[in-house]
Amino acid sequence: MPTVPLVNSPSVSPTTTSGARYSAPGLVKPDAPNGARFNTRPQEVQVDTRQLMADANRPNPMRESLSRLSDIAMKVQLDAEEQANQVRVNEALNQAVQSRLALTYDPEQGYVHLQGKAALDRPDKKSLSVEYGEKYQETLSSIAAGLGNDKQRAIFMEKAGALSTQFQGGLMEHTAKEFSNHSLSVQSGTIATNIGQMGLMFGDPDALAQSVSAIKAATAEEGRLRGWSGSEVEATTIKNLSMGHATVIKSAIDADMHEFADEYFKIHKGELSNEARLTVTKLVDEGVMEAKVQRVSDGLLDKYGADTSAAMSEIREKYQGKERAEIETRVIARVKQERDFLKQRQDDVMTQAWTTLQSGGKLSPSVLAQMHPEDREKLRKYQRSRAEEGNVARKTNIAAWLAFADTPPAELAKMTAGDLLRNYGNHMSDSDLKSAQGKIVAARAAVEKGDHSGLQLFTVQDAVKTGARDLGIIPKTGSKLSDSQQEALDTFKHKIQDKVNNWEAQNPGKRASNELIGEIVQKEKVNVARVRGFFRDETKPVITMDDDDLGKAYVTVRAADGKGIDKVPLASVPASYRMDAIQRRKARGLPVTESAIAQMWVADGKPKN
Repeated sequence: MPTVPLVNSPSVSPTTTSGARYSAPGLVKPDAPNGARFNTRPQEVQVDTRQLMADANRPNPMRESLSRLSDIAMKVQLDAEEQANQVRVNEALNQAVQSRLALTYDPEQGYVHLQGKAALDRPDKKSLSVEYGEKYQETLSSIAAGLGNDKQRAIFMEKAGALSTQFQGGLMEHTAKEFSNHSLSVQSGTIATNIGQMGLMFGDPDALAQSVSAIKAATAEEGRLRGWSGSEVEATTIKNLSMGHATVIKSAIDADMHEFADEYFKIHKGELSNEARLTVTKLVDEGVMEAKVQRVSDGLLDKYGADTSAAMSEIREKYQGKERAEIETRVIARVKQERDFLKQRQDDVMTQAWTTLQSGGKLSPSVLAQMHPEDREKLRKYQRSRAEEGNVARKTNIAAWLAFADTPPAELAKMTAGDLLRNYGNHMSDSDLKSAQGKIVAARAAVEKGDHSGLQLFTVQDAVKTGARDLGIIPKTGSKLSDSQQEALDTFKHKIQDKVNNWEAQNPGKRASNELIGEIVQKEKVNVARVRGFFRDETKPVITMDDDDLGKAYVTVRAADGKGIDKVPLASVPASYRMDAIQRRKARGLPVTESAIAQMWVADGKPKN
């Protein structure tokens, strides 16, 4: 055991004996006078070191308790410091996670909302991963700087490294995804652009070849990006080329280049899908057919003009099946179109000529030359009648006015000024012609508000026939009719049909019933007039009268003074007054009969219009 020297202190030296020799210096007695000392003669004390060692190793409960308390206190202090550090580190990590989420998903700054070119082409020319990586590192450094000690910063930066790695991984994955999507978008745009280009440049072989190559290359690149197999790439290439070739063929057909379309199809049909091939075949066949039909119909019209019978004879002689049907339809349509155009022009000339005559003017030879021969003859007849009548106003034929008044609104709306003058010009006075023209204009306005062109065609023939029997138009028994009876029945049917159409036009959405037809017949049964005869006058329903009967028909009403009888011919009531009277009675819900109209006319003083 080494010797530890102490100045002015006891010294201990090891010995080979079982004890140790101990020398103590003299000690000064504190209270001794004049510094008297104790016995200062060195004393030697024998010490047993083995006993000392044994005593030192012997358990000491107090010493051990103190040692344990010291350890516990040290551990508590260390745990408190560790816990405080961990709380600060956890708080900092929460901030780091929130920052990462904001840079990832925030609507304004999150990178996941940067797509396509916006994700690949950044304003500062940095890649998205570098740009956002730097932003995140700046955030982590700022958070670390706010920690309380180096140990906290060390722990935080160690754990934040994992968050940074995850953030970078998400950035790289997003960038790769957007690059793939952008590349796919570019390829799709290339394909679509070249398909459209083929339709526009169908007459340029070099441009078509370039577009085909571009479509093939873009489809192959799309397949690589999507990981397609070779068969998938081939199938998609055929699909894309099919659209391009079909666009070329359709554009050629629209440009009437049917032979080019047929030839192009034959060359490229190997690059068309089965479905596209069927569609294009139909387009080409229809285009070739259209070209032939147009060519043949033009030739026939040039050869025969409006003589459709001669044209049809040649068509039936040279063509068969669908081809013949198409050519016949085209020729008929073209002739009708030209006739309609000619009729419209003749209507315009007729209206112009009639207006000129009514105003006292004269017709020029050029106007007469443009008129239909029948229209020209009617105008000359009108001129002759005016010359014969002098200043006497022409009267309206009541039968003509009734025929006009019974015209269904849908048909009335289609009537042109030329039709009116052509059919009624010589049968109505000038004032009634103007009134009729006003009715046509009103009918057009009514039809424009609600389409009455599809008015119901009356099909309940039994109800009509029953009414005809009740009115005496046909015999009450038997089914066989004479020609005159059948003609009378057909006329009656047309008149009932007109009344049904008028009712349906005034009641949109409703359809005539058997009850309505019965009501119409009952009303017509009481609407009677007397027809002057050679031996005696006959009472007949007005609806059964022909034009000759209407010209001789009259009704008997009270005189204006209420004391006598007035015999009123139906033709004497002005047509315009008749129309107004009908409307007034209908507005009040009163029945409309010739007797009622004549009574109103007499009561009003028999006005001239």
